Amino acid sequence: MAGLWGTAVLAADSGPSATGTFPPSAAGLTLWYDQPAAAWVDALPLGNGRLAAMVFGGVERERIALNEDTLTSGEPPSDLRSIDITRGYDHVRALIKAGKPVEADAFIKANWLGRNQPCYQPLGDLWLETAGAGEVTDYRRSLDLATATSGVRYRRGGVEFSREVFISAPDQVMVVRMRADRAGAIDLKLGFSSPHPTAVVSVDDGELVMRGQVPGYVGRRDLALVERWGDQWKYPEEFNPDGSRKAHAAQVLYGDAIDHRGMFFESRLRVKTDGTVHAQGEAVRVTGASEVVIVLSAASSFNGVTRSPSRDGVDPAKRNRAILATLGAKSWAELRSRHVADYRALFDRVTLAMHGDPAKEAWPTDRRIVAFRDSGDPALAALLFQFGRYLMIAGSREGTQPLNLQGKWNDQVIPPWASGYTLNINTEMNYWPAE
Repeated sequence: MAGLWGTAVLAADSGPSATGTFPPSAAGLTLWYDQPAAAWVDALPLGNGRLAAMVFGGVERERIALNEDTLTSGEPPSDLRSIDITRGYDHVRALIKAGKPVEADAFIKANWLGRNQPCYQPLGDLWLETAGAGEVTDYRRSLDLATATSGVRYRRGGVEFSREVFISAPDQVMVVRMRADRAGAIDLKLGFSSPHPTAVVSVDDGELVMRGQVPGYVGRRDLALVERWGDQWKYPEEFNPDGSRKAHAAQVLYGDAIDHRGMFFESRLRVKTDGTVHAQGEAVRVTGASEVVIVLSAASSFNGVTRSPSRDGVDPAKRNRAILATLGAKSWAELRSRHVADYRALFDRVTLAMHGDPAKEAWPTDRRIVAFRDSGDPALAALLFQFGRYLMIAGSREGTQPLNLQGKWNDQVIPPWASGYTLNINTEMNYWPAE
């Protein structure tokens, strides 16, 4: 996507200083909130085109929901039947010419329509559980569009805690840095979970690892609806040739029920800290730390659109190990500098200034949105414009899968409209701004 967003007014800040640090975010380029996200749709999105995350900003328990852009249910071919519209084409044209659109529609539905497509899958969640007591004050959760970085900051027990999260395109990892302004104040437990019952979490040579397999079949339409439409023949995974349900029939099939088909996945992270790190069952514990840096890689067994990811897939563990090995001894500052320089090469191509009431610009973003219903806020409109650009850069890079109906962010095994590709209009709409 070399032409992303074209050429317009150049941003004043063209890159890092000699020290490798970046100036503060330009005015009007931050979404921020004074409380954690209560639901997935309230979390803040990050991405590098291939990896994606939603950051909730919790205090005692931070959830970061993870996606990988190839992780999809089923296996090729996605439709097990051959649809040939040349058979019956003249018949349908004749019905239309004869003024019989209802009959033509019935023929098309019975003979020309495919079945629901595979569903884009969540990978799982990374959990950061921190010990602490006392009232939380000065809480701030933010997304800096100028640096594609999510942040959380608050005070508790006389200590200021902070978290920064970004997903790097040049290094293909998610990076989390946690800090406390009192030595040894961080007591942290790291864990994984997944909506897929196949997922297994372990500690492998000091690295926290989650491996699993997504469903070999997901049907977006429930069985009763398929039966009401008489479409059982389209779904041999669920129905017998006579239209009756198979013993294992369900909308989501794993393991034996689907001949162990389905894409494999792995998420792997390592920790660097000034504290103490040790395994704690299916988790990693960090104690006595002032700073913790977490680097996470995720991958699937996807091996092209025509190959079985379960029989002829790549090893996601091999890819994750290779990605983490390339990081070498890179510091957090180096990783962040590389990430921001890469991102700003795209984002800084366009600036938009629309000034309004300065008092409103100091409000949390959710409060500004509510107030917008009753009074104008041009600066919020400019922020929305830049947020749209940010989402495209975060969700689509050269060599990655295209943006689907939810970009790259999904937390559901059966997502709305399969979180797939609707090529008659929605995919085009996703990419209109790039023109």
